[in-house]
Amino acid sequence: MADEGRKRKMQRKKGANLMKNLFKKIGALLVAAVMVLSMCTAVFADDATTKATITVKTSDGALGLGGSDNTTIWCVQVIEPDTTTETGWKFSNGVESAFTSKFGNNVEAQTAIKMLANKAAQDNGQKLKYDGVEVATSAQFEKALAAVNVTDANKVTKNPIDVDKAGVYAIKVAQNGYTYKEMAAYVGFSDNMVVEGNVDVDAKRSSKVINKGVKEDSDHVVAIGDIKTYTVETEVPAFTPTDANKYFAVKDIISGAEYVKAENSNDVAVDVKVDGREVSDYKIEMGKGTFTIILKDNRADHTAVDAKVNNELVINESNSYYAKKLVVTYQAKITDVTATNKALGNVGEAENSSTPVNLYTGTIKVIKKETNSEKLLPNAKFVVYRENNGKKEYAKLTDDGKLAGWTEAVNSDVKTDIKNGNTKGIGIIVTDGKGEATVSGLDLGDYYFEEVEAPTGYSLDATPNKVTVTLNEKVTEAKASTDVISDPINKYNTKLNSLPSTGGMGTYLFTIIGVVVMAGAAGAFFISRRKGSEE
Repeated sequence: MADEGRKRKMQRKKGANLMKNLFKKIGALLVAAVMVLSMCTAVFADDATTKATITVKTSDGALGLGGSDNTTIWCVQVIEPDTTTETGWKFSNGVESAFTSKFGNNVEAQTAIKMLANKAAQDNGQKLKYDGVEVATSAQFEKALAAVNVTDANKVTKNPIDVDKAGVYAIKVAQNGYTYKEMAAYVGFSDNMVVEGNVDVDAKRSSKVINKGVKEDSDHVVAIGDIKTYTVETEVPAFTPTDANKYFAVKDIISGAEYVKAENSNDVAVDVKVDGREVSDYKIEMGKGTFTIILKDNRADHTAVDAKVNNELVINESNSYYAKKLVVTYQAKITDVTATNKALGNVGEAENSSTPVNLYTGTIKVIKKETNSEKLLPNAKFVVYRENNGKKEYAKLTDDGKLAGWTEAVNSDVKTDIKNGNTKGIGIIVTDGKGEATVSGLDLGDYYFEEVEAPTGYSLDATPNKVTVTLNEKVTEAKASTDVISDPINKYNTKLNSLPSTGGMGTYLFTIIGVVVMAGAAGAFFISRRKGSEE
């Protein structure tokens, strides 16, 4: 029994040792697994720090590539790490001369890098990295970036852009309807040369879009003779320092109106402002129904033009007025039933057109007819008037019935003025073979047709008839001449020979009856007298 007890005790001790050894092995495996995971994490983390992204953004967010505006982005590294140099950096992709030539009189490559490093520190509000070394100016940096050539190999396929080296990257953007300034991205451009995170590049651009506008006529309905104020608006473009053809101008084209000219001049009277400030030294070129305001021109075989704001060039190396609003304001007198106006903006060789601004006028019509028969009557004469501050103003008209101004009658009865030939230019319209007469070139409002002479053989209807020029109820702004409407007036005349005639058949009948009655009475009287005498 004692032996069996010892035997069981030894078995229990052996089992415990086995379990203890098993736990030790499991613990060792767990430690090894943790070490492996730690090593992998370190490797993965180290791999992550070797990647960074550059995102090119506008106020609308990250720029999309392609699309209807054909947006293209180029990215090329211009400075990369090199531990064998004094600064730890070197120029790459053959751009060294672009920087050394633009940062001074062919400075040394390492000096140019120091100048750029000082600029980067200054831009970030940090202490300059290199004492005794100049800070590269923005103009120098833009000139250098502009001199960097890009090829199809530098086009990016997505934005954000993946990069795996620290340094400086030149960014260029092309997009229909915009001009972009030269841009650069700093990726770990510091002592530690860490490539990590995301670098946002604020893309500075100006719109080439040109806008036309007209003040104080939101309904776009006017009258011939009105003087209207127009505006042309666009943004000052950015030219790169290496652009050979620097030409910036706006051109205005108008029909159905004529420009109001400056005093004692054949040039249009214009107000030109950039960023709300007066512009000087621009050039005006006049043509038939057009004028051009030139703010910059350095083209060969052309007179040089450099417009200024407070003696500072509008187009300058630092692009200080880049993306600022240019506004050209002028006036024009409406001369036809429709006035069409558009503007063109020229930046270099590119030309962009505005959406046309059209102003429309109204037309009123009178139709002359015979009473009862609806026969159309030619040669009826009318005048048109409006009421203005309690007074009648009569329309002056051209031969084809277009408004030419307004005047008051000499007498209260305009027909007397016409009879005496003292009309003060009051226009008279005459119905045609269809019995119609029209007056065009009118603004919205109420007008009156007044007949001043009836067709031969017809009575005169002197009662004025009102007609209203208004917008089609479906619109608030006229976009076509058909949006300005009025109902035609039907005016009737009575034929003179349809009136009762004085001394007609009815009179004869009564006369005969009267004579017969009187004769009968006389006869009776004489017969009665004779009988009285015989008695």
